[in-house]
Amino acid sequence: MSENQARNPQRPGRLQAPPPALLSAGEPFEGFSILGEWTGREAVVLWQLLRDAQLWAGAPESPGRLFDAGTYHATVAELSRSDLEDALKTPLLVLAAVLTEESHVSQEELASACRTISAWSSANERPQTSIAFAQAAAIVHPADPDHAYATGLLCRRNAEYNRAETWFRRSLTLARRSKNFQTLGLSWIGLGNLFIQRGNYDAARIALAKALRIARRRGYWRVKAMALHDLFAIAVELRQVEEAERLARQAFRAYSPADPQLPALAHDVAGFWMQQGHYERALLVYTAVLRLIKRPTERLVALSTFARAAAGAGDLKKFTDAWIEVWKVVDQNPNADCACAALLNLAYGAAILRDWERVDLTAKEALERACKRGEAEVQVQAEALLRAVREQTVSVSLLQPATEPKVVERADALARAMARRLTARAGKGKG
Repeated sequence: MSENQARNPQRPGRLQAPPPALLSAGEPFEGFSILGEWTGREAVVLWQLLRDAQLWAGAPESPGRLFDAGTYHATVAELSRSDLEDALKTPLLVLAAVLTEESHVSQEELASACRTISAWSSANERPQTSIAFAQAAAIVHPADPDHAYATGLLCRRNAEYNRAETWFRRSLTLARRSKNFQTLGLSWIGLGNLFIQRGNYDAARIALAKALRIARRRGYWRVKAMALHDLFAIAVELRQVEEAERLARQAFRAYSPADPQLPALAHDVAGFWMQQGHYERALLVYTAVLRLIKRPTERLVALSTFARAAAGAGDLKKFTDAWIEVWKVVDQNPNADCACAALLNLAYGAAILRDWERVDLTAKEALERACKRGEAEVQVQAEALLRAVREQTVSVSLLQPATEPKVVERADALARAMARRLTARAGKGKG
């Protein structure tokens, strides 16, 4: 038996977690992208502490002194002089503790600090920093599937789909190994979402069906709601109107009134109704959704779909007000991950109003941004819309609306129920 085998014995048949992709496309070394989101000495300190945590994770259990203690004191002094917020300094000091020989920081503490930095970075529009520190948590605590899943989720949100898949597959294996069934279900949902974005609906349904089965067996209501939500999205893409209506009702019942994903479901279902030409029904729900969304970048898609529904309902003032606000947010947040879809929605709204100048402006901007980000679906739709404008064959394509009276009646009832629940929630938030 080799020395390596003696140190790392493996039982026959033991699940092996596949290695994830650690670098973004074009990134020469881990954490490089942090240097593009920060300036000056703060950028260097953040990158150094990220690397120190990763080196600590890869060191032997009793490595002796890896770093000179003077480095620790210099780093602490640097942090104290910096303009970083205290919410960021506190977890960074935990990372700095690995620089001392006397450090007794644990895997869990270090991973928690990395996740705190990641969450702060995500909330403050620094996506690459958020990914880097989430990944560091997964490296520091490699047996925990939650860290791998969180990294995959952030990669997917940042359109790094191939990298996201490697982390989701790793979290699947780790969750099976540790019998963490909730994260197992979430990981299948994460993978299912990737398949949806690639247009592989058969694979997506298989992944989501596995998540749904786990959720039903284990009583994970939120995982169940999320799986139903994504299955609804597939039914919409495949133009299965009555199936989509059924799944929308099931997902709405499964989500708790306070669930943070409920507004997203309401937004998606309203979009489905808008595609059928039910603009007033959609506008009712979009109005309630917007009451709950405060962060400008999170409002982008909701505002743009609200504008599109307002155009369909013939409310020019609401369309114009939303148009102005969307462009303001896009100009202030040029790297917002949903800007492409938001601009495309504005283009569709302008097409409904037959405002060709606005259609040309927004569709071209959406196309340019989608090409840079690799968002194929937006690219295809923007090109089709621009081609239709040139050929003067523009028609806003709609799903064939449901005509069965019971389906229509249930849809109207669902819209009212969604609007009531979201409005009540917004009222509680003000109190």
